[in-house]
Amino acid sequence: MLDGQYQKDLQFTVNLAREYLHSKEVKAVGDGKDAWVFDIDETTLSNLGYYQENEFGGAPYNRTKYFTWVMEKKATAINETLSLYNELRTMGFSVFFITGRRYMYRDVTADNLLRAGYKDWAGLLMREPDDKPSRVKNLKITKRAQLEKDGYRIWGNMGDQWSDITGDPAGFRTFKLPNPMYYVG
Repeated sequence: MLDGQYQKDLQFTVNLAREYLHSKEVKAVGDGKDAWVFDIDETTLSNLGYYQENEFGGAPYNRTKYFTWVMEKKATAINETLSLYNELRTMGFSVFFITGRRYMYRDVTADNLLRAGYKDWAGLLMREPDDKPSRVKNLKITKRAQLEKDGYRIWGNMGDQWSDITGDPAGFRTFKLPNPMYYVG
């Protein structure tokens, strides 16, 4: 992740999203219901510092240690994604974050997003206490379906895991960012 190829792959995917955003395919209405969805971890926020401290996956995953990292709010912006985010906000899109993180991390997550430069989002959708236990993919499908039920048109959906961007509804177009560190099924 430090040799430059990861950055090039991120930029390539964000450029594809930007080309699509400015294409004739996107017919934004401008009524506040034009939406874009982003995942958080390894899509908008980078936890590279955590992985550097933990041998880039060479050490066994420790949930407690990882969420201690989350509580420290040290994740940094993925600049390529932040640039697209700011462009979407300037164009009037309602931007939503959908994450598998649990509701108890809402304030920490929101503060970390703000510190990293993400401002004025339309929603931070997380695993809530009344959500039925399910795989992350099913949780994200349910959250996107609720957005559509509320009248939002999801023009784009970007994530680093297939579980972020697959399943109906996924949005009009999906964009898969690279993640060489881990896979969520």
